[in-house]
Order: sequence, then structure tokens, then C-alpha cells
Amino acid sequence: MVRRLVLVACLGLLFGAITWKAWVTDDAYITFRAVENLVQGRGPNWNVGERVQVFTHPLWMLLMAGVRQFANEYFYSSIVLGIVLTLGALLLVRVRLAPPLPTACAVVAVLAASRAFTDYSTSGLENALTHFCLAGLFILDFQGGRRFVHHCLFFLAASACLLCRMDTIFLLLPVLVLHLVRHRHPRLLGAAALGFLPLLGWEAFSVLYYGFFLPNSASAKLNSGVGTASLVAQGLRYLSNSLRWDFVTLVATLAGTGLALRSGDSRIRAWGIGVFLSLLYVVRVGGDFMSGRFLTAPLWVAALLLLRLGLQPRAAWVVTAASLLLLFIPYFSPFAERQYGREWYAAIDAHGIADERTYYDEASLRRILAQHGPPRADMRKHAKALTSAWPEDPLMDSLRVWVLDPREDWPPRSRRQPSGAEYKRVVLRGAVGYVGFYLGADTHVIDYHGIGDPLLARLPALVPDPVLAGLIPPLAGLGWRIGHFTRAIPAGYVQTLATGRNQIQDLSLRAYYDKLSLVTRGPLLDRERLRTIWHFQRGEYDHLLRGYLGSRAGKTPK
Repeated sequence: MVRRLVLVACLGLLFGAITWKAWVTDDAYITFRAVENLVQGRGPNWNVGERVQVFTHPLWMLLMAGVRQFANEYFYSSIVLGIVLTLGALLLVRVRLAPPLPTACAVVAVLAASRAFTDYSTSGLENALTHFCLAGLFILDFQGGRRFVHHCLFFLAASACLLCRMDTIFLLLPVLVLHLVRHRHPRLLGAAALGFLPLLGWEAFSVLYYGFFLPNSASAKLNSGVGTASLVAQGLRYLSNSLRWDFVTLVATLAGTGLALRSGDSRIRAWGIGVFLSLLYVVRVGGDFMSGRFLTAPLWVAALLLLRLGLQPRAAWVVTAASLLLLFIPYFSPFAERQYGREWYAAIDAHGIADERTYYDEASLRRILAQHGPPRADMRKHAKALTSAWPEDPLMDSLRVWVLDPREDWPPRSRRQPSGAEYKRVVLRGAVGYVGFYLGADTHVIDYHGIGDPLLARLPALVPDPVLAGLIPPLAGLGWRIGHFTRAIPAGYVQTLATGRNQIQDLSLRAYYDKLSLVTRGPLLDRERLRTIWHFQRGEYDHLLRGYLGSRAGKTPK
């Protein structure tokens, strides 16, 4: 009875921490803008009339679109959905795996002490949905049986995980390979084909609708031009940041992985190898600017492995006690807000990695309920002021120095072109989540980090990054910030978007944009558009980009 009360207390503390910290980050509103366009019949795009996949989590996007139809809002819905999915994942594991009570207490206490897990169980991002899908796949792997329908469900769960985030493949690959090797049934490939139909269907839609397999946001972050060695060094700093700010997450992940790799069960080892590969991938891509965000899925799988393997009762109770103790130490407790300093950027460390939950405390559930207003009312007010004052922009002088080509005649002196036609309202910004959402569908928002812009995402980043020196002086020496790769706006590009006529001054880039805009703006089933999509997959227009980059560098492109 006492042990059950301890488990109930651990669960209560876990969900108390998640609810206490409930929030929605700026990046979530990038997806929500696409969702709003979708439910309003404008397509799942960032800017109206331009087919660009700005999100990396199609399953979460579709789920939020369904919720939006009933709730007619995003902030509270995404928080409730995150909590429900986390609760559902734990309930599913408790019922189906039935771990020993001491081990269950230890694992729940560790999750409660993990700042990353409690931060990203809400946040408006896909983490909680990923955890739920991983729990389903884990259970099916160990308890699915050998019937055809069970194999279909196994691959369906894997498909759902990949639709949460495509890079989950590194976590799942050893598990999927082992499943195919262990079950050499002639109908297994048929089960895999059926199970992966949702993923294949989405990819087919993505190529047909957007023109590309990968989301635009992936291109923006993976096509930065920053060298592999620099990214790996940043990835190691990401792990170091986790150890410094939230050591429970990485220590628990490594502990669960280590025990799994020593197991005699090949399935357990496969999951352990998957966690190891996912950590290597995180290091390879340079980690993220959100401290701990990319570590919650490896942590969750490590927790599942611990539940499956079981801990010695004495060791389990020691882990439980130590984890619960951390909840009452201010620096480690999820119930205590950290104080980094008075500057607005103080929650960002020296390597550009942010305690994102603390940074966006103004977007927390507690703050919004206390203020009785909309989420980030300041961004809503700023968006309204930009709309009414446009084409005036209080940031334009800085933007001209940071990212605009000096030949770009922008902003215009009036709302109308010399021909008398109105300019499309174009706003240039970096952190575009909340402000982009509040600017609405009538404004074309250029994100100079390239997340929502198909052309900028395919250009290398500015190194050194002038925005860092201008906005976050302590980071000026970095040269670039992970996840925020700033692009220079080519001369004539803003005018192109504002007028609808290609006015890009560089001839190579102008020709490249003609092809790209046919894909993103042309008639969906036009034969020339479909041929152009195929040519893009084959890299047949890359020479035009090289021509532009060579002219900027004053060199002849190879």
C-alpha cells in the first residue's frame, strides 16, 4: 500500500510539474500559422499563395488542425493535448508493460526531475505525440505477436513516429531491421507496405503539393553551409549544456542505454543502439537552440528500456529518493524559475543554446491566466502596429544593415506601385512565430532565417552573422547560432514578393527563382511544373545557385 502511494505521489509530482510549467513556444506558432491557413482553405502553407512546408511534424500539424476545428484556438488546446498525450503514454506503458512497482516509481521520479521532459511535454511542439507513438511501437515490438495484423500495427506505429519527426528514423532503424530479420514471414513485406502507407502517402503529397520530400525548415537548417566539424563541436556543446543545466536527462538516457546494450535480449539491444544512434545524429547536426528538446525522445526510450529490464528494488528506491530530492533544490527543481540575469537574452548560454521555457515564461499558462489576455499580447500589439503603419517599420534601419542588399529599394514610400497597383504587404523578421501568426494571412512574412522561405532556405548562411552582433552582443563572436542561420536577402527579392514580378537582379538567381516559383506557386498539376519538380530532385538547377554564389564571392563557380 505504501509503495502504491509513493507511485501515486511520483505521478502527481510529474503532472504537477508539467502543468506548472505549461507553455507554448514561439516556434509552435510557425506551425499554427500553417494550420490556420489550412483550416481557412488556403492550404497548409506559411504564406498564402506559396506552397511551402514550414513544419517538420506533419502528424502533429494534422492533429492540431483537427483540434482547431473544435476548439477554435491553439494555446490552451496544444497544452491540454500535450498533457493528455503524456498521461496516455504513461498509462499505456503501465497497463501493457506492468513494470515492477519500485522500477515504475524510479522511472516516473526521473521523468519528473528531467527539465527537458517536463518542459516539452507541453510547448506546442510534437514531443508529447512522439513519446506516445514511441510507447505504442515499443509495446508492439515486445507484445505484438506473430499475426499479420500485429506486424501491420507495428509498422503503422513506426510510420506514426516518423510522421512526428522524420529524423526519428535514427532511433528506429535498428529496431525495424531486427524486426524484419527476426520475422522472416513471406507476408512481412506486405505488412510493412501497409503499415507505412500513411508515411508514403504524406511523402507523395509533399512532393506533389510542395515539390520536395523534405520540409523547407529542414533545408533551412541543414543547408547552412557551416562545416561538419563545426556542427559536431556545437553538438557536443549541446550535450554539455544538458549536463550543466539538466544533468538528469542525459545521465538517465545513458544509464538506460548502457543497461540495454548489456542485455541478452536482441530487441532490447536494438532499442539501445537506436538511442545511441539518435544521440550521434543530434551531435552531427549541431544539436538545437532549445536546451534539451532533442533529448526527450532518447530519454523516453531509455525510460521504457528501464521499465522493461527492471531495476533491483534497493537501487530503484535510491533512484526514486534522489530524483524526488532534486525537486526541492531550487536550481534543479522544475517548480522553481531560474534567474539568469536582467537582459532579455540572459537565458541563452555562450554557445547560443537557450533555456527556452524560461526565455518564454511570458507565454506560460500561469502568466496568461493571470493576465486574462491573449498569449503574447505584446506580439499581437506589435503585429497590429506593423499592419497599420506599413510600409513603415521601426526595425527597417537595422534590417537594412543586417540582411538587406544595399541595392534593395525597400520599404516603398507608399502602399502603391508606380503603376497604381497596391504592393503586397511584406514584413521582414527573424523570430516569426507569434508575430507571424498575429500578422495574419494578408501579410507576406519573410523569415530571414529561411524557415518559411523557399529561396532563402537554399542559400548558405551569413557567417559571421550580423544579427547576432546587433541583437545579442555576447554571441557576436560565435559567427552563427544553431537553428538561426541568417540569410542575406538578394537584391530585388523583396520587390519580387511585393509586386509578383521577378525583379531579382542577379541573372542566375533570377532564373533559379523562376523555376522555384513555378514549383511553389504554379498550377498544381501543370505538366511543366511536374517536370520542374523532377529536375529539382535531380539537382539540374544547382548550377544557377552556384553561379549566384560565385558572383557574390567574386569567383567563377566551378
